[in-house]
Amino acid sequence: MSQNKSKQWLLPKRAFGDCFGCAPHNTKGLKLQFWYTENGCVSYHSIPKEYCGFTGLVHGGIIATLLDEVAAWTIITHLFRIGITVQITVKYLKPVPTEEELVIKAEILEHNGENITVLARIQSKIGLILAEAKSKWVIPSNTLLEKITGLNTQELDDLLKETIEPIQKKQLTHQNE
Repeated sequence: MSQNKSKQWLLPKRAFGDCFGCAPHNTKGLKLQFWYTENGCVSYHSIPKEYCGFTGLVHGGIIATLLDEVAAWTIITHLFRIGITVQITVKYLKPVPTEEELVIKAEILEHNGENITVLARIQSKIGLILAEAKSKWVIPSNTLLEKITGLNTQELDDLLKETIEPIQKKQLTHQNE
């Protein structure tokens, strides 16, 4: 998972509902922002001490959330679809500190249109891998997505259009540079 900062750009702040991971208006949430990268997505974020397990260390459930969230946005930005996690295997390799900037990134390892495998990592600023997850995702039918979200077809279409069109336009702009 190499990183070329010149090929990164900030994604529009867009969240699905009150998402704990990325909704900018969720007062209890993480408010993660993501940057598009050629191979996936990345977020630079410091986890507040209130989300600790042991004092000074990020809670394991928050670590899993970070890895899941960056994987989800990688699918949105590279496949232009919403995925649902069906399995995630997290490896807690080293303690993840609170109140220090972390690099949280993911890339798609494989996909066949319906099934996706994503590798996500949390790294220190100097590149030390602290945790990683391999997750499996499916692209749900619109019927299932409507059932899960409570949104109707038109609302889902509008939400996806509002989220994905700016990303597609930005990709075209960067490809033409």
